[in-house]
Amino acid sequence: LEVTDPIRTQIMDVAPVEKIKEQARKQGMLTLRQCAIRKLLGGVTTVEEMIRVTASE
Repeated sequence: LEVTDPIRTQIMDVAPVEKIKEQARKQGMLTLRQCAIRKLLGGVTTVEEMIRVTASE
């Protein structure tokens, strides 16, 4: 997560986590699951590993 000025402002304003996540996604941040899917499609990991690592997301 790159802490840009908009995200920094939200953090300092004690914005809800979901609002900060939304801003980060607008700025191009990928979620852990999105990264895992890319790894899966690239043949770097397995479906089982992807599910294990991203189950809480």
